[in-house]
Amino acid sequence: MSGLYHTLSQITDELSTDECKRICYLCGALDTDKFSTDPRGMLQSVLCQTRMDYVFLMELILKIKRYDLLREVLSTNKSTVEGLLKNGHSVSEYRVLMADVSEDMDTEDLKSLAFLLRGTLPENKLENSFLDIVVELEKLDQLSSEKMDLIEHCLRSIHRADLAKKISHYQQTGKNY
Repeated sequence: MSGLYHTLSQITDELSTDECKRICYLCGALDTDKFSTDPRGMLQSVLCQTRMDYVFLMELILKIKRYDLLREVLSTNKSTVEGLLKNGHSVSEYRVLMADVSEDMDTEDLKSLAFLLRGTLPENKLENSFLDIVVELEKLDQLSSEKMDLIEHCLRSIHRADLAKKISHYQQTGKNY
């Protein structure tokens, strides 16, 4: 197991704060306040608390599209990991969708979304990132894998029909948006 922790340390040293945050979110973490003080420590803590193995770690790295880390640290590649995952995924499709939507949101989109949600979330919870907003909505039971109408409506309202369609497709199929 120490080899896994050494590999984890190598990977976290290469990740940006946003990438650490995305991986923590993909693992199901809801305590985003700790990210600002020690994002890598938070990531290591979250990963150690999950049922982590090399395949799970590879899946996480694949989901954040850090193919260089797959190759250089994990000695594999995108197609090999995708082949391993054909038998099943460990990471929630809902969380992958939210992380992907976050990647597609720009600063103006985020400001518009925050404006729409100003009556739902406290002001200090609207200033960070899309994933921070998602986590706060999840805490309030306003958003979940089964309850996505609010975020879909908000995305349509800020003229991000492309992202709203991803949400809608996920709701209809339950996966593979």
